[in-house]
Amino acid sequence: MLYDNTLLRTFNESYSKLLIRQESLRKEISTMIYGFYTNNKPLINYYIKQYMLDSGVSDLNVWDSRTKTRTMVPDESNQVGMFTEKTVNIMPKIHIDLVNKVLDLVCTIYNAGADRYLLNPDGKVNEEATEKLMDVYNQINFPKIINQIYKQGYLFNTVLVQPTFRNEQIEIDIITPNFCSVIGQDNDFTRAKEVMISKAVGDEDLIVYWSDEKHCYINSNQKEIPIEDNPGMINPYGKLPQAKLSFSDSSDFWGEPQTDLVENNIWYDVREMNSYFVEMFQGLGVGVGVNLSKNGTISLSPNTMILVDGVTNESVPPSINFSSTGAPLSELRESLDTYYKRIGNSKGLSPQSMSNEVSDQSGIAKAYDSAELSIKKDSHKIIMKAFEKELFEKFRIVYNYHMEDSFDEKLIFKVDIIEDEPAINVSEEIEITQFRLDNNMTSIVDLMIKDNPDMNTEEAIKRLEENKILNEKYLTNINTNGKEKSNFTEGIEAGGDSESTVD
Repeated sequence: MLYDNTLLRTFNESYSKLLIRQESLRKEISTMIYGFYTNNKPLINYYIKQYMLDSGVSDLNVWDSRTKTRTMVPDESNQVGMFTEKTVNIMPKIHIDLVNKVLDLVCTIYNAGADRYLLNPDGKVNEEATEKLMDVYNQINFPKIINQIYKQGYLFNTVLVQPTFRNEQIEIDIITPNFCSVIGQDNDFTRAKEVMISKAVGDEDLIVYWSDEKHCYINSNQKEIPIEDNPGMINPYGKLPQAKLSFSDSSDFWGEPQTDLVENNIWYDVREMNSYFVEMFQGLGVGVGVNLSKNGTISLSPNTMILVDGVTNESVPPSINFSSTGAPLSELRESLDTYYKRIGNSKGLSPQSMSNEVSDQSGIAKAYDSAELSIKKDSHKIIMKAFEKELFEKFRIVYNYHMEDSFDEKLIFKVDIIEDEPAINVSEEIEITQFRLDNNMTSIVDLMIKDNPDMNTEEAIKRLEENKILNEKYLTNINTNGKEKSNFTEGIEAGGDSESTVD
C-alpha cells in the first residue's frame, strides 16, 4: 500500500509540474502574440532575438491558475539557435507587420456592417428596445469594438469579453489569454468555472477573481482582498459576466492560437534583417590589403579590410584592392517575396492580395479568388452570430443591474451580418448594368435609388429629369473638330469663370 501511495504521489507531482509548465508556456506564447498584435516594437525585438538565439520562446514568471500563485518554470529544452549573440546585436532591427495585414484581409465579415434587433417572444421586432440598444451600442462605438473582438478572437482562438460598468456607463473589455487564467467546469472544460485576470492596481500586481459566487482581488500572498464597493466579495450578477468567443475547440479551454502566423512573421523579419545585413556588409566590395606590414583580425564589416601579409615584395608590391563577395542579393529578395506570399496563402489569401507591389494591390477584393477564404468567412459568420447573442446576454445582466431602464429578460437578440460583395472591374460593371437595362431587368430609376437609398421613386424621377436638362445644356455642344465640349469648358478656355457660361 505504501508503494502504491508513493507511486500515485509521484505521478500527481509530475502531472502538476506538467500542468504548470503548460500554463506557463501558454501564457508566454500568448504574450508574444499580443506583442505582435499591438505592434509593440520592444517586445517584438525581444522575441525576434529569442528565436534567433534559441529558435523558440522561454518561460516567464506567470500566474498559475491551479495553485493561484506566480510560478517560474525554467526552460530546460536546451535549444540552440541559428545566430550568435554578437551577430544578433549588430543586425538591423526590422519589423514588417504581417500579422495585422493578414487579420485585415481574413477577418472581413463586418466590412459591410450588420443589423441588430431585439425581438419579442412572437418573433416581431421590438422597435423601442432595439432603438435603445442601438443608442447604447453607438455610445461605446460597438462596430469598432466587435471588429477588434473578431480579429483578436481569430488570432488567439479564444478571448473573453466582459461588459463592465465604468464611468457611469457600460463599457466592453476584451480579455486576451496572456492576461487571464481559467479553471473549467468539472464536467465541461470548455466552460469557465473560475476566471482570474491579471491587473495592475496602483503599484501592485493583483488578480481579479471571478466565480458565480465570488468577486475579489487576490494578491501575491494568496490573500483575498475586497474590491471597492464590494466588501462582501460577492459576485453581484450571480454568474460570470464574461462571454467566450472561441473559433475552434481543443484539449483545453483556450485552444490553439495562430502561433504559426506570428512565428512566420518573426522568421520573415529575420530574413528581412538578414537581407539588409548581407546588402550592407557584402553588397559592396571588401578591401584587401597586400603586404601592408600590419596584422589584425579579419572582420567582415564596414570600414574594415582583409590583410594579407607574407608575400615577398619582389613578387607582389604593396597594394590595396577591392573584391566583390558575390552576394546573391536579387535571389534573396525574390525568395523573401515568395515567402511573404506563402504566409498569406497559408491563411487562404491569394498571392495577389499579399503582393508587395503597390500597383498590384486592391485590398480585400484580390482575396476573393480563394475558395478557402470564402469557406472560412461562412464559418466565421456562424461563430460571430452565436457569440454576439451570448455577449448580449452578458451585456443585459450587467446593464440591468446598474441601470434603471432595463432590458426585458424575454427579448431575443438577433444579428444579420450584411453580405459584402467583391469589387469588380469598372468596364465589367458597365457591361453588366447595360445588359440589365437592355433586358429590362432594371431601370435608370432603380439605379438612381441604388446610389441614393434615401430617395423614393418620385424623387428619383424628378432628379433624373433635372439631370437630363443640365446634361443637354452643358454636355452636348460639339466643337468644330467633332469632339464634345461643354459650355463650362469653353468658358474656362476663353478666360472667364464658370458663371460666365450660365444664361
